Amino acid sequence: MATRKKDAVPAAAENLPVAANAPAPLVALQKFAIAKVDPAEVSAVMAANMQGERLTRFDLPTIKIPAGGGIAWTVPTLAGPKPAEAIEGVVLLAQTNRAFWRVAFEESGGGSPPDCGSADGERGDGDPGGSCLNCPLSRFAPGEDRPACREGKILYMLRTDSRMPCVVALPATSLKAWKRYMMDLTDEGLPYFGVVTRLGLEQDRSKPGRATGRGGNVLYSKVKPGFSAKLDPADLAHIAPLREAVIAQFGQTLNLDAMREVNAAS
Repeated sequence: MATRKKDAVPAAAENLPVAANAPAPLVALQKFAIAKVDPAEVSAVMAANMQGERLTRFDLPTIKIPAGGGIAWTVPTLAGPKPAEAIEGVVLLAQTNRAFWRVAFEESGGGSPPDCGSADGERGDGDPGGSCLNCPLSRFAPGEDRPACREGKILYMLRTDSRMPCVVALPATSLKAWKRYMMDLTDEGLPYFGVVTRLGLEQDRSKPGRATGRGGNVLYSKVKPGFSAKLDPADLAHIAPLREAVIAQFGQTLNLDAMREVNAAS
């Protein structure tokens, strides 16, 4: 009797469970720094250190995608920057931002605020403003290699060795892989904030921009997201207050610094 071959597993989901009756592996938060303290204690320490100053998006550490096709992250630590092959942690909030600069980013250097920006990727504020879905600036124009309005996915991520979230900005070149990862998690019934995600890096080469005049065959880095494990219910409840605080503080805010990184990397 012939044996039936197993269906191929999509590359973006190579670490996800594939059998319908095989649950995702659970992971406890013991290896997470946040598990060693009560979230209320983190808030108390923050209040003491900030001395009444309001925490803003600019205060969170940002981990940038390396330039020139690098395949190692530079992670900020108290002892100084350290290289890392991958970043692992829980994404507390994945937020779509958009930003449009009427003067080309290459000309202005991005020092000025965008002419139009969106904190949710759906509605822009500024010139031209309005619906992002219906805006021609969010679509590819004939001969262009990228839309005039840049889209980025801003991740507020709680790493295993940190009590505070960091910011990772995914440029347009990494959005396809992120969307596929989200589809894989959805297929397994897993919310992105209920799993440990691993962000690796891979290299690719650019195609020439016909209208922008940018040369092709330029080496750059792309983010490769992957599934590590599923949080158990108790640990999910443990980090819930921190996730709620991140959403309340940053969920409706355009992260301008992160979008400058997105624009530079697009």
